[in-house]
This record gives sequence, structure tokens and C-alpha cells, in this order.
Amino acid sequence: VAHWGVQVTTPRIAADAALAQVAVTIDNHGAEKADVQVRVQVFAADAEGRPAGATVAATEPRKVSVPARGQSHVADVLSVE
Repeated sequence: VAHWGVQVTTPRIAADAALAQVAVTIDNHGAEKADVQVRVQVFAADAEGRPAGATVAATEPRKVSVPARGQSHVADVLSVE
């Protein structure tokens, strides 16, 4: 994952659910194309912001091809309940 390569926005928040838009940028510093899998997981957090407990939302793994010395981008929308 690229430096500062994860952005999360919450375009809709309600008392019982929210939508989270997640964008991930993957860097490849190598001389060859890299085939990777990207999966986003959202966890409940404790008072210090650390993951605590079970996953509350997740995407299916997505295969991404990252060009040599390049970047690829993945964007998903998750429903968090």
C-alpha cells in the first residue's frame, strides 16, 4: 500500500448504519508487474482507535495488477452496520 494510500469517507451515516467509501493505492517499486489481492476490512475500535473485536464490514478479495514501477487504485463502498 502506498504511503498515504488509504482514504476513507463516510457519505452517509445514520444511527444504525453507515456507508464507507474506501480508496486504496498500491505501489510497485519492482521492475516486474505484480499481481496482488486487495481486501478491505473494517473493525470496531477501542478508545485508542485500535481494532477491537470482529470485522464489521469487508470486501471480497479483488485481484489487481500493478505495473512495474507504477501504481494501481482500488475503490469500494461498504455498508457498516
